[in-house]
Amino acid sequence: MITLIKKSYFLLVLSLFLIPGVVLAADLTFSEDTTINLSIGGTSTDFTIISGSTADEITTETSALTFKISGGQTFTLRSADRKILDNDGGLSQNCPSAYSEISITLPSGSGARTIKVTPSSSNCSTLVGGGGGGSGGGGGGGGGGVSTSSATPTPTPTPATGTAAIASQIAALQAQIAGLSGQTVSTFQFTKNLTIGSSGEDVKALQKFLNAAGFKIANSGPGSPGNETSLFGSLTRTALAKWQAANAVSPASGYFGPLTRAKITSVSVPVATPLATPLVTPVQTPPTSGTAFNFTRSLTLGSRGTDVKALQDYLTSTGHYKYSGGSTGIFGPVTQTAVAAWQKANDLSPAVGYFGSLSKAKYLELINK
Repeated sequence: MITLIKKSYFLLVLSLFLIPGVVLAADLTFSEDTTINLSIGGTSTDFTIISGSTADEITTETSALTFKISGGQTFTLRSADRKILDNDGGLSQNCPSAYSEISITLPSGSGARTIKVTPSSSNCSTLVGGGGGGSGGGGGGGGGGVSTSSATPTPTPTPATGTAAIASQIAALQAQIAGLSGQTVSTFQFTKNLTIGSSGEDVKALQKFLNAAGFKIANSGPGSPGNETSLFGSLTRTALAKWQAANAVSPASGYFGPLTRAKITSVSVPVATPLATPLVTPVQTPPTSGTAFNFTRSLTLGSRGTDVKALQDYLTSTGHYKYSGGSTGIFGPVTQTAVAAWQKANDLSPAVGYFGSLSKAKYLELINK
């Protein structure tokens, strides 16, 4: 039997992850990202109702979610596992590399719509849908539906060019500048969503991270480097929004949710401390012939593994990688800078620190001389 839940019990129901069979009624507003759990192909799978969504009514079943919205309301459902979000409302699906998503906004004054979403066990291809517009009260909402291709491997990233390359280099330089000033990028394990009014050690760790990354909370006083606080205020939100914009986290609103935590985890690596002696521009002298490492994938910021360590070992032998902690197996800003210097010394273009097919070919050429 389906139970009708009044608005006063809304937060309690959310804490239970929207138990299947429950109906949420009244003017529901989601002030933060809210996780629901459905059984997809026999596997328990999380989905997220994005902060800012509103609805008149939400019903969950074992493997489906139905929502009803009226004119002036917006509803966005996201899958961090990139599941195909099949629906009977004709909503098209956005599918970038990090998630899949459907969204609909009804103009003020339009009639109500009820849409049932039945996620597929397959993953979507990387695409950008029509936005899930839903301009009318009862018409199709936003285009030609979702991709129905079967799961595909994440494509190998290509080197950033133009504005993206510049933004990437600026972010790397900011991290290195923070390292030269004695700061270290935080490796704190963030587990909570944070917003205006949040407090605690995780807020203080976030401020330390932003200060170290070059996005200062304040130049002096509370929040400045060395004076971080445990209170999330407007200065923290502004600094976080700038960091999100520089690291392609959307929306860059200063809200610290699952997407931002995942991005910080991918870039949270130690920044090299400066050497006691002045840095000297290395002279490119490849090591003598030896056994070449078999690089089978392209490497970039966030890559981890034995191949990253092998690359760091090689760049140490050429004089380009000078991290005092040695080869870590983690591709961070220091490794990116070392790769870029090695590429420039060997006339590889663009020399942006991305270790792809051209760099692998040059490596084999040099190591086998």
